[in-house]
Amino acid sequence: MLGARPYSWGQWEFTLLSSTERQVLQTFRLFRVAPGQMLCFEGANLKRFRSALQQLTTKNFLIKEQFKGGYSLTAAGFAAMKAIPT
Repeated sequence: MLGARPYSWGQWEFTLLSSTERQVLQTFRLFRVAPGQMLCFEGANLKRFRSALQQLTTKNFLIKEQFKGGYSLTAAGFAAMKAIPT
C-alpha cells in the first residue's frame, strides 16, 4: 500500500496472542524477568495458565524448564512481553 505506515513488531504482534497468553507475559514483566531467567508458576496460577504456557512454549516465546512450573523467556518472548501495552 503506497503511503501506508509500516507497523513495528510491537504495534501488532501482541494482538496475535490470546488474553491469557498476554497475562502470562505480563506476569513475567511484573517480576522483571529477562531472557533466560526462570519464573515458577505454582498452585492456582499454574493450573489457570497451563494452556497459555504450553501455547507460548509452542510459539517459542517460553522454554519449559525441568523444575516443576518453571518457564524461561526466550528473546522472542521478551520482545513480545515488552510490546504489550501496560
